[in-house]
Amino acid sequence: MPPVYTNASHTNIHTFSNIAPPSSRAHRFINRRNITGKQGVAVGIKPRDGSEELAGSMTITPSSCNADSIVDHIIAAFKYGMPPIYKKSEKGNYSPLASKRLEMMTPLTKARKKHMKGTSRWLYLQSVGVLRSKHGEGYGSKLLRTVTDTADALAVPVYLEAESERNESMYQYFGFRTVEKVTMKVPGDDRPDAKFTMWLMIRDPKG
Repeated sequence: MPPVYTNASHTNIHTFSNIAPPSSRAHRFINRRNITGKQGVAVGIKPRDGSEELAGSMTITPSSCNADSIVDHIIAAFKYGMPPIYKKSEKGNYSPLASKRLEMMTPLTKARKKHMKGTSRWLYLQSVGVLRSKHGEGYGSKLLRTVTDTADALAVPVYLEAESERNESMYQYFGFRTVEKVTMKVPGDDRPDAKFTMWLMIRDPKG
């Protein structure tokens, strides 16, 4: 059951589900650099039943490609169009404050830079997910083992953001430790899920 390269997106183990559904075009836009192989990689895993639909996938970015620039965003806008969250024809598919919530993620980028400052080489596990129908079958563990085994072979740490205590516990099982807990909220957002908490985690290489 080897990993394969893919451009599919799947139900989240962790993604930014308070912004948009994990299988939406918004997430494909967020992960565009990994999916195209330009600056990172998208990895998928095939189901045991032999079906064509992938059971799970993840996107990984190396530290050398981690920083977004204004030029990156301009090129992406011309090549892929504006993110669907900002399109009038698509806005009805997302939370009314989805664009502001997306912009609210800036502190996470700053925190990532802060925690990885002084570390020359590392991997950023940007997203990982498994189809709901495949939960509990070991596909998520297989994907995560692929990341941790690769990081150990390269002798580099892995950084990620978890979006629930349950996910935090899961990542702790795979050797991650929590370095910071960040809670964000868009001013004026009174929806029940307005507050958004992320657990920032690092796994040091083993061996």
